[in-house]
Amino acid sequence: MIRMIDEAAAYLRAAKGARRAILSLSAGLVGMLALPPLDLWPFLVPAFTVLVWLLDGALCGRSASSGRRMRAGAGVLFMFGLGWFGASVWWVGEAFLVDAERFLWLMLPAVIAMTLTLALFWALAGAVAGLLWPCGRGRQLFVLAAALALTEILRGHFLGGFPWNLPAHALNGMPLLLQAGRFAGIYGLGFLVVAWSALPALLADVRGSRGDRLRTAAIVLFTLLAALAFGAWRLLEPSAGTVVAVRVVQPNVDQREKWNPANREFIFRRLLALTGQAGHQGFQPRVIIWPESAVPFLLDENPQALEMIANVLKPGQVLLTGAIRRAAPSGPDARRLYNSLLAIDDRGRIMGRYDKRRLVPFGEYLPLAMVLEPLGIRRLVSLPGGFLEGQDESPMKLPGLPSAGGLICYEAIFPQLVTGGGNTADWLVNVTNDAWFGRSSGPWQHLAAARLTAIVTGRPLVRAANTGISAVIDEKGRILKHLPLLREAVIDSHLMVATARPFASLPSDGTIFFLSLLVLFLAGKVVPNRRDARE
Repeated sequence: MIRMIDEAAAYLRAAKGARRAILSLSAGLVGMLALPPLDLWPFLVPAFTVLVWLLDGALCGRSASSGRRMRAGAGVLFMFGLGWFGASVWWVGEAFLVDAERFLWLMLPAVIAMTLTLALFWALAGAVAGLLWPCGRGRQLFVLAAALALTEILRGHFLGGFPWNLPAHALNGMPLLLQAGRFAGIYGLGFLVVAWSALPALLADVRGSRGDRLRTAAIVLFTLLAALAFGAWRLLEPSAGTVVAVRVVQPNVDQREKWNPANREFIFRRLLALTGQAGHQGFQPRVIIWPESAVPFLLDENPQALEMIANVLKPGQVLLTGAIRRAAPSGPDARRLYNSLLAIDDRGRIMGRYDKRRLVPFGEYLPLAMVLEPLGIRRLVSLPGGFLEGQDESPMKLPGLPSAGGLICYEAIFPQLVTGGGNTADWLVNVTNDAWFGRSSGPWQHLAAARLTAIVTGRPLVRAANTGISAVIDEKGRILKHLPLLREAVIDSHLMVATARPFASLPSDGTIFFLSLLVLFLAGKVVPNRRDARE
């Protein structure tokens, strides 16, 4: 067995040029199998083990300038990223088919551009790894993991951020290890995932200190065992708190039909019918949740619609619904819109709201608009005046209920929106409209990211999606109930909402601070030894 590992490592380290590029691309494709909806997490191990050996071959064994090492490392990680992202974010193209007459020509360029852009972030990680790579030393696992974690932090914030399909999301099929995200955050968990997955690379007989490799393996194994123990303890720990009865409405409205004026009344009445239907065994929901922009009109400006909602709600019930609303009733901001979450009581009064703070690039706003608009590139959602970003991060205070934190659409992939600033939400409400992406893997990946956000923040999350996948998720990421894609139905569930959350402050800025210190430490330890490792 060890001989086979040595031979495989030698073959991969000897690869050059096109063969190395193809092998790196293939490793990325293999690693992608761990992402939703497949969730084949064991494939992470060969993917990142091969990646370490390819980097060894590209960066070690010959004297080279720092610039050449950075370019070689960037090339290996770029091809790995092409495989990882190219096969996992293709579903973005589905959105261009909703209005194919206007946007079909953009479909292929958009998918290619997104894949290349995401892979470039990993190329940057490769350049950093190339600069610091400790040839023949076990610390190479930490260098690779830290370089990827830091560039993923950058990807999660650049131009609003798009932290989609992070290494941490590849553990979706391994709930025990996912629990480590509670104290490590999404980027710290990603650091651990890479280190754990690449551990077999240390088994190969490479030039360097055997003792150094054994020490590194011991550290990595310790963190793995500690994470498994913590996960087991957390999943066995009983939940306690306030029980909230919720109904999640999934109306299953096709995106091509939603904004047709002829369908407005039909869609609204479908939502009302699902809201008022009798619950199983007398279930009485306290909170009803509709998805993002549930009704195709300005709900807060329609007294008749609010009255109809009041007639359906029973005393004490609250409706939380996604809705589009004007920034101002008149004046220059009357054409500007917010993508909002509204709280409506049993008298039809709007008692609270949350405005979306992270708009979707190219969907709700156009980055670099001055450059791209002259090229004919436009937003997919073309509403007069466009959307404004919300500024208030305060949770919604609902009478007699724990405070609810709104997450609209892909805001669910940003845990820092919940843990940062003055947000003290006790539970999370994610309203979304994934109808843009049909039966593709996109809705599954979105659900997995929302699930990890529940774990990282320590808060239960209720997800209402127009066409699915709607779900009720506890604070440990367990999916209590869910609805499949493209089904019109409701979820009735009791949700335990706890107000005491250990590790409450760690997942946001604490993660970035931890990783920054770690990389500074590695830089100080690795750079002085780099020359010795090549001799």
